[in-house]
Amino acid sequence: LQKLVGKGGFSRVFHVKATARKADGAPIPGRDFVLKLIPIRKLVESGVEHTVRHERDLLSSVRHASVVRLHTAFKAMDHIYLIMDLVTGRDFYWIMQHYNLSDAGARFYIAQIVMVLEYLHKLSIAYRDVKPENFIVTTKDGYLRMIDFGLSKLLGPGERSYTFCGTPLYLAPEVWGSNGHNRSVDLWALGVLTYEMAFGKLPFEAKSESELKQKVVGDALKFPREIGSFGNDEIDPRLKSLIMGLLEKNSTRRLGMSKEGTKAVRSSAWFKDLDWHAIEKRKLEPPFYP
Repeated sequence: LQKLVGKGGFSRVFHVKATARKADGAPIPGRDFVLKLIPIRKLVESGVEHTVRHERDLLSSVRHASVVRLHTAFKAMDHIYLIMDLVTGRDFYWIMQHYNLSDAGARFYIAQIVMVLEYLHKLSIAYRDVKPENFIVTTKDGYLRMIDFGLSKLLGPGERSYTFCGTPLYLAPEVWGSNGHNRSVDLWALGVLTYEMAFGKLPFEAKSESELKQKVVGDALKFPREIGSFGNDEIDPRLKSLIMGLLEKNSTRRLGMSKEGTKAVRSSAWFKDLDWHAIEKRKLEPPFYP
């Protein structure tokens, strides 16, 4: 056990190091991990024990370079223990607040989110909480890692969820409604995040949830008139088309919801010159290292 690195509503997170010992008892330095320690009593009292088990089960099935890996999970001494990769870096919200991203830099990060959503959707997993705070730009390689699967859900073909969940500013119109939602919510949130990166503001903002719901469900999408995208004089029409496709209020017509899936997002003209293979293989130099 190295040190406490964070606290959540129900958990404490520690930096731990796996060690072995030589025949003479001397320690052999091992690999660094994160230990998430969750008291079962608190989970039961709050009625959310199933949420942690759900996150554990989903993470156990996911193997992707852009997702923090769960190595093992077990129950002992009235606690649930989750052993995961140690990811050091800055969350993407911090990055957006402290760096002026260029068009190319934003494309580098958005492409990674598209790729990980494509992977999850093929596994019938709706992530349901796409927002900048849930992505870490790592000090190791400057690439993104997705964290926190607490709201994710398995939704097979034709299945819908009726749970109101997620971060309000990134919620799709169908979440605010009563007809249920599916993986389409991830594409909407991706559109919100892309808009936020491009213009430094959110497409729909309000002082209350009821006002926000009204705007998301009923108001037309508007683009800033006084500024261009990424600090340029004008808005890139290719980027505008991508955002409009992702922020389509009708979830069945939303970009990425056709039979092509997220390949339709990849085909956006805004990504025309991007080397997807180089990003997948971690060979494209990142804009910076935090």
